[in-house]
Amino acid sequence: MKTQIVTEVVSINSIGEIKHFELRIPENTNQLTGIECSVRITDAVVVNPSLQYDADFTTQFKIADIRLQGAKQQTWFYAVSIKDSLKPIDNLDFFTENMDMNLPFEFQAKHEKEVLTIFPTSTRIKGFIKDAIGATLNQAIHYSITICLHVQLND
Repeated sequence: MKTQIVTEVVSINSIGEIKHFELRIPENTNQLTGIECSVRITDAVVVNPSLQYDADFTTQFKIADIRLQGAKQQTWFYAVSIKDSLKPIDNLDFFTENMDMNLPFEFQAKHEKEVLTIFPTSTRIKGFIKDAIGATLNQAIHYSITICLHVQLND
């Protein structure tokens, strides 16, 4: 059996924005075997100085929520919060001296496929992404999330 990766890039541009999208998978898909998400922030982020030392924020902060469902089923088969961490960045180099972010910021979490075993009932996967970091910081932060869906194809 062959494996293929289906990719979708979703851009977020405003506070609390919800984006709906659709992934089209090949007709000869046997199952969905994994998913990866990555984030690229292209806007400067200004953080309240009190948050700079907040353990919840510096160890792990939520960027967005993502949900996926089959086109024929109204139940979510994948739901997760995309989180990242400032911890691996020495001395909070994530921010410049004036607390703006060094751009572009790439998702720091280790990129590993999250294993799925989903047998799709259609060739379309519906999904949505809801901004969380913009809502938390009360800023319109421009960023994109790349979703890579691993699909196993019938020969």
